[in-house]
Amino acid sequence: MKLYKLYVVLSLWATGSLGLASCSDFLKEEPYAFVGPDQLGNDNAAVDLWLTGVYSKWGNNMFRYSSFPRCLELDSDYITGPDWAFSNLGAGNFQADEYATSIWTGCYNLIHRANVAIHYVNEITGADEKVKRNALGELYFQKAFSYFLLTRAYGEIPLFDVAISEGASYNQPRRPIPDVYAEIIRLLEQEPV
Repeated sequence: MKLYKLYVVLSLWATGSLGLASCSDFLKEEPYAFVGPDQLGNDNAAVDLWLTGVYSKWGNNMFRYSSFPRCLELDSDYITGPDWAFSNLGAGNFQADEYATSIWTGCYNLIHRANVAIHYVNEITGADEKVKRNALGELYFQKAFSYFLLTRAYGEIPLFDVAISEGASYNQPRRPIPDVYAEIIRLLEQEPV
C-alpha cells in the first residue's frame, strides 16, 4: 500500500512538471489554412479569387439543402398545410423556420462579402484593367441581384454601401422600396472604377 502511494505521488509529480514545463508551447497556435487579404497577391489571379469568394456564398448560404427557393414560395398554395407535413412554414409561422431566414442571411452575407471584395479589387494594381472591370461589374451585379431578391421577399430592406469591417453600422434602417430599386439600378449602371 505504501509503495502504491509512492507511485501515485511520483506519477502526479512527473505529470505536473511535464505539463507545466511545456505549457507555453502547448498553447501556441499556428494557423495552417487561413489566407488573409494581404496574401492573395496583386494580379489577375487575386481578382479571380475575390470574385470566386463572393460566388461561393450562393452555394454555401442559399442553394445548399434547397433552402433558397422555398422562402420565395411562402405565399403559394404549395406551401400551406399542417405543421407536421410542411414544418413551420405550412402552419404560418414564418419566424421559427430556417428556410424563411435563409434568403435574409444569405443575401446579406453575400452583400457584405461583395463590399469587401469591391474594396480590395479596387486596391489591386497589378491586374489588367479589363479583368478588374469585369470582376467589379460582376460584384455590382451580385449586390443588385441580392437586393432584388431581398426586396421581393421582405419589402423594405436595409442597404449597405460598404462592408461592416470598413465601418458600416449593423443597424441600418429599412429603406422604402423605391429607394431600394433606385440602388439596384445605380449598381447595375455603375461604371467600375
